[in-house]
Amino acid sequence: MAPNEMLSAIVLLLNIYFMKRRVRENSRRNALARRRAWRHRQFERALTEELTSIVGILSMMESSRCMMIDNVLKPWSLPKSDFWWKTIVIDTFEQEDWLSHFRMSWQTFNFLCGQLRPIIQKMDTKFRVAIRVEHRVAITLWRLATNVEYRTIAQMFGVGTSTVCCIVHQVCRAIVVTLANDMIRIPRGDAAADVVREFEVKWGFPQCFGAIDGSHIPVLSPKEFRADYYNRKGFYSMVLQGLVDHRYRFMNINFGYPGSVHDARVFTNSRVFRLGNEGELCPPLLREIGETQVPVAILGDSAYPLLPWLMKPFHDNGQLTREKRHFNYRLSRARMFVENGFGRLKGRWRILLKRQDTHVKYLGDLVVACCVLHNLCESAGENFDLDLLGANGGDGQAPNVPGMNDEQNRDATRIRNALLQHLTDA
Repeated sequence: MAPNEMLSAIVLLLNIYFMKRRVRENSRRNALARRRAWRHRQFERALTEELTSIVGILSMMESSRCMMIDNVLKPWSLPKSDFWWKTIVIDTFEQEDWLSHFRMSWQTFNFLCGQLRPIIQKMDTKFRVAIRVEHRVAITLWRLATNVEYRTIAQMFGVGTSTVCCIVHQVCRAIVVTLANDMIRIPRGDAAADVVREFEVKWGFPQCFGAIDGSHIPVLSPKEFRADYYNRKGFYSMVLQGLVDHRYRFMNINFGYPGSVHDARVFTNSRVFRLGNEGELCPPLLREIGETQVPVAILGDSAYPLLPWLMKPFHDNGQLTREKRHFNYRLSRARMFVENGFGRLKGRWRILLKRQDTHVKYLGDLVVACCVLHNLCESAGENFDLDLLGANGGDGQAPNVPGMNDEQNRDATRIRNALLQHLTDA
C-alpha cells in the first residue's frame, strides 16, 4: 500500500473512531439528562404529596372548627376539621391538581358524583350532619390513588378513621352496582367493528378484537389456604384477568382466583372462554386471507391455548423460521395494549400496586371499582402521566401448561398459518 493510501486509511479510521466516541458520549449525556429529569419529576411529585398531607394535618391542628350541630359538640365526637378539603381543594385546586391527586378532572369528578348520588347520599339526623356525596367520593379516590393509611386520610378530610374505611367500602360498592355494567362491557355491532379496524390500522394485525392477559394484585398473607395465594413471583396475590381494547379500556374482567392459579386455568373458567366457545365473544366478521376464511380473534401470550378465536405466538424452540419470528413480533406488538392497559390501571389506582389491608371479602368490589374508574378516565380522554407507568405493566409471561398441545386444534392452526402468510407477504 502506498504511503498516501495508508495515511488516508489511518485518517479515515481515526475519523470513524472519534465519530463513534462522540455518538457514545452524546448518548451517555442524553441518558443522564433523561434520568435527572425523571428523578426531578419524581421528587416534585413526592414533595407535592408530602406538602399536601402536611397542609391537611396542619389545617386540622390550626382550625378550631368542629363538626357540630347547633354549635354544640356531641360528647362522643372528637374535634375534626375539613378545612383542607373545603378551602384548599375546592377553592384552590386547578385542573392539573385534580388530575394529579384524584386522577380525573373536575368535570369527570362531578359526573361520577352525579351517578353515585342516589345510592351514597345520606340524610342529616338530629345527632350529626351527613357527609356530602362529593366529600365521600373524594375520600375514596384519594385512598384508591395513593393507598395511604386510613388515619392520614381521616386527618386530611376531617372525618373519623373508621368512617374513612366505611366510606371506601360503600362508594366502591356503589360504583360496581351503578357503573360496572355500562363501563365494562364487550362492544357489539359498529363499536365492535371499530375495535377490529383500529387494531389493524395502528398495528397492522388483521381480525383482532383485543388482547387478554392476567395480572397479580398483591394481598396480605391470608390466614386460611395461604399456599394457594402464593404466586410464582414470590408474593401473595389474587389474579385479575382482563380483555383490553385499542384504547386501553377493559372490555371484560375476571377477578377472584388466588395467585397460584395459572393464567390458562383462570381463562378456561372465565366468561370470556364460554362466550368464545359459543361464538358470542368476537363480532361475526369473516375475512378471506389466501384460501382461508379467517374469523375475528383475540390475542394472548404463550400461556393461553391456541383456539380459532384466540391467536398466540408460535412456541419458540430455538428453531423458528424468520417468518414465524416476524409473526410473533407482530402479535406481541399488537398485544402490548393489554400490558399497557394494566400499567395505566395500576398507575392511576396505586392501591392495586402494593399490598393493602383490605379484607378479601371487600377486595372484589375495590378491584372492579378501580377498573370502572380506569375505563371512565380513558373514555373521558383524561391525561395520563406516563411517569406513573414505571414498571407497573404486565406481570410477565406465565409458563406453559404441561401437556397443552396447540397442534391438536387444526382449525386454529390453519387460521394462524393464514395470518402468518398474510403478515409475511405484507
